[in-house]
Amino acid sequence: MPPSPAPLPELPAWPALLREFGRPAAALARPRPDWLAVAGHAGTDGLTYQLDLDYHQDRTLLARVTTFRVPPPHHRVYFTPVPASLLLDFLTETAPTGPGTPSGEPVAGTGWLFVDGSALEGLRLTHGEYVLTVATVATEIVAVASSADLHDEAVHLTLHTPPLPG
Repeated sequence: MPPSPAPLPELPAWPALLREFGRPAAALARPRPDWLAVAGHAGTDGLTYQLDLDYHQDRTLLARVTTFRVPPPHHRVYFTPVPASLLLDFLTETAPTGPGTPSGEPVAGTGWLFVDGSALEGLRLTHGEYVLTVATVATEIVAVASSADLHDEAVHLTLHTPPLPG
């Protein structure tokens, strides 16, 4: 019998953020028990287009799972996620010496996200000791950033669906 998926992160705001997002959002399938999840979101003109789950241990950012929603056609602003920028953001936030700009360019290749047991091919960017994998999951774009040593674990995801009203 496969292990059961991780429950919703124990964040008071997560169900409300999911409801506002209006689409399934990705989370680590089996985060380690000593990792703390922190939720974030971005939006414009009343539309939440991005949900983030950052996973920390001892105040160190270890992994980030970001779900982007494609806005409806009538929405006048559209944010297009740029994988290299997502990796750079994660890299600068996790650098042991504090924020900074790393030297060199990321190396692109093929990567995989495993969502509720299904393998989805995507883009993998590696920059030094950090990796980002991004793929389309249903109608959303999901990106996972982590250190290279945690990445094989971090690409195993589950989708959380918005709670029903009431």
